[in-house]
Amino acid sequence: MADAKQTKPRAYDLAIIGAGPAGLAASVYASRYKLSNVVIGPELGGYVSTTHLVEDYLGFETITGMDLANKFSEHAKKFGAELVQEQVSSTSRDGDDWVLKTWTDKEIRARAALLAVGTKHNKIGVPGEDKFEGRGVSYCVTCDAAFFKGKPVVIVGGGDSALKGALHLTEFASHLYVVHRRKDFRAEPTWVDRVKEKKNVTFVLENELVEVQGEQKVTGVKLKRPFEGKDTLEVDGVFIEIGSTPDPTLSKAFGADMDDGQFVLVGDTQRTTAERVWAAGDNTTNSAMFRQIGTASAEGSVAAGDIYEYLNDPKARWSDRGPVSETAPVQRIVTD
Repeated sequence: MADAKQTKPRAYDLAIIGAGPAGLAASVYASRYKLSNVVIGPELGGYVSTTHLVEDYLGFETITGMDLANKFSEHAKKFGAELVQEQVSSTSRDGDDWVLKTWTDKEIRARAALLAVGTKHNKIGVPGEDKFEGRGVSYCVTCDAAFFKGKPVVIVGGGDSALKGALHLTEFASHLYVVHRRKDFRAEPTWVDRVKEKKNVTFVLENELVEVQGEQKVTGVKLKRPFEGKDTLEVDGVFIEIGSTPDPTLSKAFGADMDDGQFVLVGDTQRTTAERVWAAGDNTTNSAMFRQIGTASAEGSVAAGDIYEYLNDPKARWSDRGPVSETAPVQRIVTD
């Protein structure tokens, strides 16, 4: 009878959980370091693939998010990465290996793991939001804008993602309301200026949505304060772009410590508090929390370099270049 150990799947050097800029950049560097690696994620490119336009990533003056995401994944595949479009459902240890199970019960073993899971969209938390999700309420402008051609819609938010989304929506909607709770925007001024140039846009500032209304689908939204004498806006679609937060499920499963916002605590080399687990991208406390494609890619690259050094140094100690302490202050750059 064959030894049970011989039936185990081969272990990769590195399992990368998350197929966005951080994960795919880490894969490219890992491959160049001759580390066998697998990238696991339901959507190649992550949030980048749902972005209308990208104009702030070096080397591309203007490119669609989907095109950039495709370039990222093709680059990683060219250097030898294996891409698995699934989600990880559980983690465990078997000796020095991490054992990951996917939703389809696929088992993946690796000597090291990199958490690059990004973040998930925040919700407003008002009546009607959950009820009409998919029936007029959307968290993805690129995915759903075309469904509202010739119809009035509203977008909520004041960061880059909201203003980029607003610009895209002006190409489809008959009229667009931009609702923001503050007077000023946090988005880059260039995005604000470009939206202001559009004739089918109305800014509803220093105001908030308190309810999404409708019957079978969205028919309007109620405002906290009256706007032009009305406390409701008659719209067919509601797009919500108010930032994002990480899903802590896998961070907890790996035993990695997080801050109060559930961002993974990492050091300069992207190491977490869990041995042989690194983290990179929007779900970490690094890069001053400046959640951009460039910073995510950089963190993934740094992590891959440290993973290579750690796995090839028999005298390496995890604590030598470990994560920041839980009490260390993190300077945050707000982009949402």
